[in-house]
Amino acid sequence: MKTATRFLLLFFFFQNSILLADHLAGGHINYTCLGDNQFEIELIIYRDCNSDGAPFEPEISLAVYTGNSDTQVYNFQSFNFVQVSNIYLLSPQQCDINPSGICLEYARYNYTSLTLPPPPSSTDSYFFVYQRCCRDHESTNLMNSEQQGITVFTEITPESLASCNSSPSFNIANPVQVCLGEPFTIEDLFAEDIDADSITYELCKPFVGGGPVGTPDFPGDPQSCDGVIPTPACPPPYSFVEYNSGYDEFTPLGISSTLNINHLNGIVSGLGQEVGLFTVGVCAKEYRDGQLLSSSVRDFVIEVVGLASTSDIEQPNWAIFPQPTSDHIFIKTDNGFPTKATLRLFDSQGALVSEHSLDNSTTQRIQANHLRAGLHFYQIQKEGLTLQSGKLLKL
Repeated sequence: MKTATRFLLLFFFFQNSILLADHLAGGHINYTCLGDNQFEIELIIYRDCNSDGAPFEPEISLAVYTGNSDTQVYNFQSFNFVQVSNIYLLSPQQCDINPSGICLEYARYNYTSLTLPPPPSSTDSYFFVYQRCCRDHESTNLMNSEQQGITVFTEITPESLASCNSSPSFNIANPVQVCLGEPFTIEDLFAEDIDADSITYELCKPFVGGGPVGTPDFPGDPQSCDGVIPTPACPPPYSFVEYNSGYDEFTPLGISSTLNINHLNGIVSGLGQEVGLFTVGVCAKEYRDGQLLSSSVRDFVIEVVGLASTSDIEQPNWAIFPQPTSDHIFIKTDNGFPTKATLRLFDSQGALVSEHSLDNSTTQRIQANHLRAGLHFYQIQKEGLTLQSGKLLKL
């Protein structure tokens, strides 16, 4: 194996049918430095739970590049997923008479000890890259979104290598649904850094990768750069998604809508004036002593839903106590619960923990000893409509 090559390529093989993974919803790659040029790599990919496209691959193709000339195979390893979970919309908007019940599914892939040799030049970065097609075909702001795939990558800069830096890790954010014409705030798109480096946030363009080539409608090599599963993922530089007219990275909800991000904490706020599904990109940049160490992109979907009349929405007046709780909670209402109402309990990341049918009594006792200590969320739903939601702290 040559040591002076300018490209270093690491890729992993999988066995699966070539299908469009329609309804992909982005992803992100994190790395943790273990010392002695060893790194733990984590890839998280999101897709719509209701997708009828290809499921997650049990093994994925990941490429690692450095330099800008020759390409060669570096090694072969197994890169299997270690977790597949669903995350649900925490508070389906009561403005919508027929809420979509949107849900994301994510797969977490992990490689625990990857040793990187010194790059050919001290000015070279490493690029970890994953590519797959295709995005949600109902995306309002993207051009031919069903033919646009995703490129998820992270860069290990020379400064990161020299200081054994670990990248920031994006929080597992819940699906986002907001009401037409009403202000909203999204607080869970932040990234955390174990090195306590400074992180700044900005709206940015998501990257595109792969395409529909290799399917019955688009014959060709599915492992090519325009294929459903580029194998290996193609080298940088990477192209951005193509927006429909009237949309861009700063106005992804349309020119009549607003979307802003707090550069210090990543909190997104805005007002949607158009119904639809909108792809949005957030970049997190990591700095230490003013030096840029890494940049990560998290793209996600905001759904803006139409309004229902207030007469279509039940107005509850229920109390949930004690707060915090230990072994059980009580739910009390003066008028009794509507028939077929359900209490849903979620963990701090929005994963559904349990569901409990509610009867028509004014006070009900629900066991809570199955919950782990910490923050949880609850919803009271009837026929897909959220009647009440809130937070629950378990001791």
